[in-house]
Amino acid sequence: MKGQIIMQNSDEVNPIKLSIIIVNYNAEKLLLDCVKSIYNSNNSTALEVIIVDNDSKDNSRNLITSEYPQVQWVQNKDNVGFAKANNQAMNIAKGEYIMLLNNDTVVLDKALDKLVQFLDKNPEAAAVGPRILNKDKTLQLSCRRGLPNAVNSFGYFSKLYKVFPNNKALGGYAMTYISDKISHEVQCLSGAAMVVRKSVAEKIGGLDENFFMHFEDVDFCLRIGKLGYKLFYVHDSEIIHLKGQSSKLRSKKVIEDFNDSLKYYYKKNYSKEKFFLTNWLVYLAIWARKILCLAVYNMKNTSK
Repeated sequence: MKGQIIMQNSDEVNPIKLSIIIVNYNAEKLLLDCVKSIYNSNNSTALEVIIVDNDSKDNSRNLITSEYPQVQWVQNKDNVGFAKANNQAMNIAKGEYIMLLNNDTVVLDKALDKLVQFLDKNPEAAAVGPRILNKDKTLQLSCRRGLPNAVNSFGYFSKLYKVFPNNKALGGYAMTYISDKISHEVQCLSGAAMVVRKSVAEKIGGLDENFFMHFEDVDFCLRIGKLGYKLFYVHDSEIIHLKGQSSKLRSKKVIEDFNDSLKYYYKKNYSKEKFFLTNWLVYLAIWARKILCLAVYNMKNTSK
């Protein structure tokens, strides 16, 4: 595999059931805590951990490989982005199931077993996601979503879903009209923690590498659904996500990547069926959002 070094230390005694993929970039402390939580979460599933490092300049590699020599380490010579890095690991993963896991997550007790068991018991499920929690144990809405459209996006960004949580139109993106205390079918899971059958991931061609970061998970779930497969939220599997912690040092680039990915997601999946004026209005709105967010970012940093 050109442009990378692979250090592989895996246990061949038991067949690998679950391949956990973590993409890392300059987040040594978060990464160490994440890997530690995987091995301390009392799971019985035979698993492997594959870390793809996007040219970190910190001590991530030495910290992990010295304390967890069983981890497979893929070292890239530059930052190839989230989607491409995950695909690199998918190509060498041995598991029946593949898990995308952010490096700023903490896996809680038995969380992995519960996801694997759900897939084992429900052959119609192509992908599953856990109940993702904030640091204070409140729910992260992104862990169970509907696919974005004009109405539910308006309901979400205007916060009207909070006023009318049982309204399927306004609450359709965050799925607030369904209790988060039960497992249920969804249209979209979060790339922060998602398990997919390897056979399905291979069939749809992995993540779209035109996304550098953001919306690759939404696009991935959309393509899974288009092939007739089902996705499920598993309520009793819990993982903490310290949202945004690994990207704090790249805030300006994160703003640019988010809006550029949003435009690409819309153009790829919806523009062909929309009137050209509608498309230009959407692109204008995304451009305006990007300029506004960058202006706010610059003002905050100038005032420091």
